[in-house]
Amino acid sequence: MSLGEIFDSLRSDDLVGKFKKELVDAGVKIAEDRVAKYFAAEKEIALLLLAHESNLEKGWWGIHQDIVARVINSEPVKTNHLGWGAILLHKSCRRGYWIPGDDLFQLKTLRLVTLGNEGQYHFNQDNLDKAPGIAKQFFSIKTFLLQSGLQKN
Repeated sequence: MSLGEIFDSLRSDDLVGKFKKELVDAGVKIAEDRVAKYFAAEKEIALLLLAHESNLEKGWWGIHQDIVARVINSEPVKTNHLGWGAILLHKSCRRGYWIPGDDLFQLKTLRLVTLGNEGQYHFNQDNLDKAPGIAKQFFSIKTFLLQSGLQKN
């Protein structure tokens, strides 16, 4: 076990892991790649999901552009036209923002997401709240499932 894996196993507040468990409890099938920073989720439809967490008082998230590029160029998205998006969890595994993949670039066009020097897309809560039609806020797993289309009703 690497030092990073040991450190990760000691985290008591792994929001992404808890989020995945909540999805499974809601009947969503999860398929993970241990190396990738994204996972597949399937209920009524299938999606590739990028999940990140922020525990700061004001939400802030960084997603490296290489990870976004890997998702976009992955076989399921590129060839099979599978949908994808980002989940930005904030202080709870049931609270955050759902941003469909194509809308991520719309946020960039609107200058509500910036690209940092280290190659990360930077998201902050204040900017996301300026675009509620693009960055859809959720406060429950059920709301997330409906917003993402994983569940129809």
